Amino acid sequence: MDFDWRDYLGLAHQLLYSSDEASQRSAISRAYYAAYGVASARLGYEPPPSDGVGIHQTMWNEYAMSADRTRRSIGQSGNRLRHDRNEADYEIRLPDVRKRAEKAVKLADSLLTHLALV
Repeated sequence: MDFDWRDYLGLAHQLLYSSDEASQRSAISRAYYAAYGVASARLGYEPPPSDGVGIHQTMWNEYAMSADRTRRSIGQSGNRLRHDRNEADYEIRLPDVRKRAEKAVKLADSLLTHLALV
């Protein structure tokens, strides 16, 4: 059975309401991977990295460069969410973590809605 990437978004919602920073940072990360997994599956493949650009950015850029307005919006939002995930995973100081987590989960919800349309 294939993994359902949307399950990560359910976990992100649960982690969002935890009081500790680690859970809230994890909510951002899980929200991102829910969106990334579904977006990647929609493409039917994962594009190879090119010229030092990571595979995640390459995939989101494929959406962002589309002629279709919905796909462009998905790519732009995906890149924004990827940036938020990188900060949550690597920055030692992250102000307003709960607010950032709420924003990331909301953005991932929106991305999954839009991905269902393409």
